Amino acid sequence: MVGGECGSTEITEVMTGEYLACSGAYEGNDSNDQVNVMNALASLGSDLGLTGDWGYDAADKSDADGNGVFTSNPDISSGTLSFDSPMYGIFAVALKAADYYSIFVFDGGTTGISTFNFTTDGVALNSNSGDGADLSHATFYSYNAKPVPEPLTLLGTAAALGIGAVMRRRTEEA
Repeated sequence: MVGGECGSTEITEVMTGEYLACSGAYEGNDSNDQVNVMNALASLGSDLGLTGDWGYDAADKSDADGNGVFTSNPDISSGTLSFDSPMYGIFAVALKAADYYSIFVFDGGTTGISTFNFTTDGVALNSNSGDGADLSHATFYSYNAKPVPEPLTLLGTAAALGIGAVMRRRTEEA
């Protein structure tokens, strides 16, 4: 097996949402490589202008008891991944096949994403045939947006700090 190179062709159809970007393939298992996964997600997020943090819960894997947030764990190289319920806002899914994984970022918006079609061609390829390896598991990563201060809030904070400095100076002079 050899690692593939992820791109928009691995996510062929997203129902009512949007595929945003991907990163990989990385050698190893995303489940055991959380430091590198979080670094890759931070880099992807930065490229997309996102300022929040990413979260991981081992229970949110397709091969976990009850399939985590997924309806099943399809052991195929291409097909459909479905969620138990629609996923809203920004989130990521790592697809692992053979000894590699790639990370895909989505925006479910306010309508949510219930399913998406995938192929593992951008994850791991059979070195003899060039076909994608069967999916081992998919892992869900949540995104927690950090609020961005409003310009007037920043202006008010700056004014309050300035007034505080003047008052302190007057107190010290007295």
